[in-house]
Amino acid sequence: MTAVDRKGSLLLALAVTLVACGTPPPVRTPAAPPASVVSPVAVEQELERTSSGRSFWPGFDPLVIPLALYDGQVTWLFRHPHPPPEFGPGQGGARIADGRPEALRANTGAEIGGVPTATLILTSSHSARDWAAVAVHEAFHVFARQHHPGWSGDEMELFVYPLEAREPLILRREETQALRRALAAGDPESAACWADAAVRLRGQRFAVLPKEAAAYERGTELNEGLAAYVEGVARGETRMELPADDFPVEKVRDRAYAVGRAEALLLDRLDPVWKERLGKEGQPGTLDEQLAAATAGRAGSKPCALSSGETAAASRRAGEDLERLTRERQSARVAFLGRSGWTVVVLAEGAPLWPQRFDPLNVLRLGEGEVLHRRWLKLGNGEAELEVLDRDALTEAVGPHPLLQGVRRLTVTGLVEKPEVHERAGWARLDAPGFTAKLKSATIEVSGHELRIMLKGAPASHSPAPQPPAAAAAPHREPKRPTSTG
Repeated sequence: MTAVDRKGSLLLALAVTLVACGTPPPVRTPAAPPASVVSPVAVEQELERTSSGRSFWPGFDPLVIPLALYDGQVTWLFRHPHPPPEFGPGQGGARIADGRPEALRANTGAEIGGVPTATLILTSSHSARDWAAVAVHEAFHVFARQHHPGWSGDEMELFVYPLEAREPLILRREETQALRRALAAGDPESAACWADAAVRLRGQRFAVLPKEAAAYERGTELNEGLAAYVEGVARGETRMELPADDFPVEKVRDRAYAVGRAEALLLDRLDPVWKERLGKEGQPGTLDEQLAAATAGRAGSKPCALSSGETAAASRRAGEDLERLTRERQSARVAFLGRSGWTVVVLAEGAPLWPQRFDPLNVLRLGEGEVLHRRWLKLGNGEAELEVLDRDALTEAVGPHPLLQGVRRLTVTGLVEKPEVHERAGWARLDAPGFTAKLKSATIEVSGHELRIMLKGAPASHSPAPQPPAAAAAPHREPKRPTSTG
């Protein structure tokens, strides 16, 4: 039941309605997807061809793991042992459902019907071969979470990583240069010499970083770097390059993708059985530790080192990048708040909002507890569920950590339409393109083109604790070709 008082405030009482339907879904004949999207059946066929007779990793077979693909209209589900009831018979061995399930928000791994499933969003025009390689990447994530749950970084550490620290940034740039030399080396001994230099520079850098920051890099290199590595294997690629100027200072996670893959490729050259040893009892548990073991004693009497000119260039670039980051943070905040259209502000008066899902690749820390989320964010507590998808959202923290102690304010700007309010199953639902909210008890006020939602304070016991970051994060990006991010 919903009541609206004279001031336009919305007061809600919870009522839950369960609807059961035993009618099986009809056979789907999906409409043709947009011309820019490759056929999901072609992706599945290419995945089968790519995986046939090929070993990506000990014990890993991507065809054992279900695959869900959203083509912009419907979701295709392949090789799923227990398809949810909304998936009806389709084409090419797939089960097909209208729209996309709640779990399918990114190129990542998610549970569909209670079964861990690799998920892809086919929203850009790339070849079936490219998308099949991304499917291998995402299937590897599902495999790793089941068999190597320790291969992950704590995503909450990304929000307190000391980006502004100049000394470790300079060393990071030097480390990248040494890794570039190792990757380009024409013989194993030169590769080992420069890999040894990179390991030594990393040791200096980690000595001046918080141990949590170092653990984040190492965990993310295992999680995302190895997934990027098997994706490269699926493409038939045995070489790669790192950016000549390293990654922008704030792109810590992006860098871990590339560096983790680079370390794996170097290990292929220097230690043929490194995969079997990784993480085994008594063996190195991280990629850089494996690389250190593989290069021990191989640097010779004259270890490889960068020139004084190269170290000076690394220092100069570090300073320039820190200045750029300050400017970008300021301009991004001004641009976000200055967008025309409707603005929604959500205030959590009593219990904070907790991050439930977010995209760690597409965030920008603005300082003073503010984070600009540039693609996807889900927040919730006992009184509300909020989702912002494919648009920007600004969060303001309760405590010193930008997210870990919860969020007290959410702002969404630039909505073309005023969010419409509907009642569904006893909750009020607000809908606008890119923004949805489910509210149990709240007051809504409208002033000009701003809609302000004041959540009623839920008892502390009703507020869920923050979800484990490794499980909560589901990153996604759209580069020139579909490199997965989850």
